[in-house]
Amino acid sequence: AVTAVLTVSSLVAGMLYQYVLLPMHLEYLKTIVFILVIAALVAVAIFVFSRRDLGSVSTYTGETKKKLIQGAAFAFVIGVYDGFIGPGTGTFLIIAFAMLGFDFVVAAGNAKVLNFVSNLTAFCLFIYSGKVLYAYGLTMALGIFIGAFFGSRMAIRRGSGFVRLIM
Repeated sequence: AVTAVLTVSSLVAGMLYQYVLLPMHLEYLKTIVFILVIAALVAVAIFVFSRRDLGSVSTYTGETKKKLIQGAAFAFVIGVYDGFIGPGTGTFLIIAFAMLGFDFVVAAGNAKVLNFVSNLTAFCLFIYSGKVLYAYGLTMALGIFIGAFFGSRMAIRRGSGFVRLIM
């Protein structure tokens, strides 16, 4: 149920960010995206390196109301970031799931579900708005699919330590 609640939260975020993003002027958007990506990725790197035990083993003890609320908040904020900016979203989701008590392998699997939902939402809203470059999008989707296919197998085979190292 945690993944279901987080998925709904990610879906709502996906719709919200499109209403902010679509009318924005491209020059402002480029500057905002560049600054936020660098700041977010540096902050996450510092956070992960300062919490050596994060995601190494599962400490998840089950659903609680507190965890559902925390998870929904994580999914919403990260979902908005994903639609508005994008790079690093998978890493942020993995960290959020690890903070809820999942090990990195399970966190990475759950993160894929939320990332898919927020990307699908953005895709549908961009199609609706007539702002999709299909040739680029399909090429990138194929690359993402191939990377996810082989990456997930490697993560399962090598475990949480490997996922942490790659992050």
